Amino acid sequence: MDTLSEWKDYLYDLSDESWVDVVYDSAKTAGTLDGQLLALPYSSEACGIIYNKDLFEQAGITEIPDTLTELEEACKKLEDAGIQAFGETYMVYGFAMHALSAEFAYELELNPDVVEGLYNKENSLNDFSITENWYKYIDLTLDYGLGKNSITYSADDQIADFAAGKIAMIKQGTWLADSILKTNPDINFGLMAIPLTDNEEETKLMVSSATNVLCVYKDSENLDAALYFIQWFVENAETYLVELGDIAPPFEGVDTSSLSALNQDMNQYISDNKAFDGFGMEDWPTGFTEDLLAPIQAYCAGQADAEATNEALTEKFYTRLD
Repeated sequence: MDTLSEWKDYLYDLSDESWVDVVYDSAKTAGTLDGQLLALPYSSEACGIIYNKDLFEQAGITEIPDTLTELEEACKKLEDAGIQAFGETYMVYGFAMHALSAEFAYELELNPDVVEGLYNKENSLNDFSITENWYKYIDLTLDYGLGKNSITYSADDQIADFAAGKIAMIKQGTWLADSILKTNPDINFGLMAIPLTDNEEETKLMVSSATNVLCVYKDSENLDAALYFIQWFVENAETYLVELGDIAPPFEGVDTSSLSALNQDMNQYISDNKAFDGFGMEDWPTGFTEDLLAPIQAYCAGQADAEATNEALTEKFYTRLD
């Protein structure tokens, strides 16, 4: 996942460009290596739980769950109202990747030394303080969702069923807004943080600006033109990102009022200082994102318990560090 370090020898240092001051500091971090700004992050994305506001209202849920206990209570209310709470697609490595990254995002905030120990091969995922609660959350998505069938449930089916109002919640992100709205333009939906503790102050939305970036080849024959394009790109972000792409650029002075509900909710979490700086997976070793799927599927299928799953994930993590 640490792509920037792999390409650093080929990238132009953008640190002194005139547009740098309008980029949020949190976004600059995603494009900075060894004190040099080597990439322009041009979109902010958030990963959390997309929920159907109308189904919440039908179930008598009047407030967004801010704790793990409140999330379980919401699931019970939905079940009592005859509404399926979750519909998750653990057949897709990208979905499982973002689910696991939530555990890392929390642990990096609460106990960063434990995460560092994993990268140093001194700790395992069993040492994470948040791991028990993470499995409680996963169990909620299974028990109040599709159970073992979650590992054969496709992303297309998930989008279609959520857009049709068949399920109340999906662990997804802002990138799914367009697909859902194309299927159901009238859906009343929102985005909330994944609660992994019973302390609402610790519940934050995973927000990253590292997913989409622009870089410039330092030895390009058209260096001036490339730099001019990036300047133009930043100056016209409102038109070409916000209005045409429903993309939230991490730039100051851009009117984002026309963004979809999911992006609006993301911006509110950011404004309230209730957002993690990243998804927690930014420094994962290359290849681990694909490796993690099999152990998580084994857990979802009831073939491995939490401890064994953590051991399998840790082994694959260590292997990719080599």
